Amino acid sequence: MTGKPSYEDLEHKIRVLEQELLECRQAGLVLLEDFTKFRGLVEGLNEVLYRMSLPDGIYEYISPAAKDVLGYGAEEILARPFLVKQAIHPDFHDFFRKTMESILKGDVPPSLEYKIIDSAGKERWILQSNRGIFDDQGNIIAIEGLCRDITRSRKVEDDLRDSRQKFQGLVETLYDWVWEVDSQGRYTYVSPQVINILGYEPQEILGKTVYDLMPPGESKLVAEKMAALIREGKPIIALENINLHKDGRLVVLETNGRPYFDADGNLQGYRGTDRDITDRKREEDVREKLIAELRQALAKVRTLSGMLPICAACKKIRDDQGYWNQIESYIETHSDAEFSHGLCPECAKRLYPEFLPKK
Repeated sequence: MTGKPSYEDLEHKIRVLEQELLECRQAGLVLLEDFTKFRGLVEGLNEVLYRMSLPDGIYEYISPAAKDVLGYGAEEILARPFLVKQAIHPDFHDFFRKTMESILKGDVPPSLEYKIIDSAGKERWILQSNRGIFDDQGNIIAIEGLCRDITRSRKVEDDLRDSRQKFQGLVETLYDWVWEVDSQGRYTYVSPQVINILGYEPQEILGKTVYDLMPPGESKLVAEKMAALIREGKPIIALENINLHKDGRLVVLETNGRPYFDADGNLQGYRGTDRDITDRKREEDVREKLIAELRQALAKVRTLSGMLPICAACKKIRDDQGYWNQIESYIETHSDAEFSHGLCPECAKRLYPEFLPKK
């Protein structure tokens, strides 16, 4: 027969229980403090923290940021379990159906991007990160993660893509070849027009330097000119240079470009255009040659030289057509000289003695 516990035994057990109660209270205070900190952290996020049970798809928790991110309040979403599903944009219904089928099989995608329609009827882009929660048997029982509103960043991306497409379309319609080179003169961008100008595909030019496409002597001259511009960070203005076409012929280009710099003002390279002026230079050379020939011919026409047939009596000169002309008429035609007529003293005395003063 078991005896009753003694007074001392009861007193000892009471002290043990009191100590355990005190420890529980202290642990509860720590947990409460940690929960308060966690709640403050979660409520301060501009992202939605969520947990959804599976397979029913009911939200067990959703943080207060839901209103700012999704356009629906946390209480509203918890009260209407399928509200978020109903808010999915029609373009993503099929995507979500297939995604949920994969999730229920345990295949949880680390992130999703999709559109919803908020309570105001506006479209929002959402980036959702996910983590699967599994039981001891490996069955998925929930997913949890974060949701972020990326509407603004998606708009920036879309605008940037549109700008790039417009720029690309404009570049491809230009007669000029548009390019970008780094600080070492290596091509980092080459527009398709290079095919028509030098015969190369853009990818054949990328990584090459501007000097790789020039004859040796030309590359040295251009490198010296470019070095001076690079030192002072000046633009390239109408720089004529000779390049080698893929088929080996020479092509004269006119290069224009502007330097670009990093945030610290360090030169990063140049962006600009090249124009094929080979035909223009050829026409200029022909024109200069013709002008020189005309000037030479004019000089010959306007300068008297050689033997001239002249009448010994009347002093008329015979021209190339066999006609006899007054000497002054012939000289005026074949030179820049002009005549004014008068009488020398001997002719005046011989022809008009009556008009001369008598001595």
